[in-house]
Amino acid sequence: IAGVNIPLLPVVGARVSGVVLDVDGKPLAMGSVNAMSRGATFGNAGYAQIRPDGTFTLNAMPPGDYTLRANGSGMTDAYAIADVTVSGGDVSDVQLSAVQFSTIHGRIVFDAPRQKLPPSSLLRVNVIHPSQSPPLVNPMPGGGTPKDDWTFELKTTAGRSIVRAGLAAPPGEWRLDRI
Repeated sequence: IAGVNIPLLPVVGARVSGVVLDVDGKPLAMGSVNAMSRGATFGNAGYAQIRPDGTFTLNAMPPGDYTLRANGSGMTDAYAIADVTVSGGDVSDVQLSAVQFSTIHGRIVFDAPRQKLPPSSLLRVNVIHPSQSPPLVNPMPGGGTPKDDWTFELKTTAGRSIVRAGLAAPPGEWRLDRI
């Protein structure tokens, strides 16, 4: 393709550094920290290994707003997220403190309880956090299928949440009333 010009601007990248703490407040000894540009729905803006003393350093981060997420051993029921803004200089002393996931318990209710219902395995329940950027949709794998009695339990991050249900099959002669 001829005639396409893409201007490149020199940008000095900043160093973002800090520590990741587990739910007991102790340094997380293994894992990684991922930086995602706020407003983006996919892709990494940076990645760093967590050192044995819990510290991490993200290098060459261009100016912008980022959400940092820590992943590591011992964090299966916890998460650590922090928002940072890079505006030309290094950002230090960032602390990502792990907290336990919140649990949402609920029951699916249909419009007419005596009607023939679909198998519960065809229904998925998801949690969306509209205030988080990038949005988190049901961060725990496997959570979201109701039991045979139509109850469900979801583990998710704290904060304002929207719970939604969807069917993985064509609708029958029934209607979902409420969650």
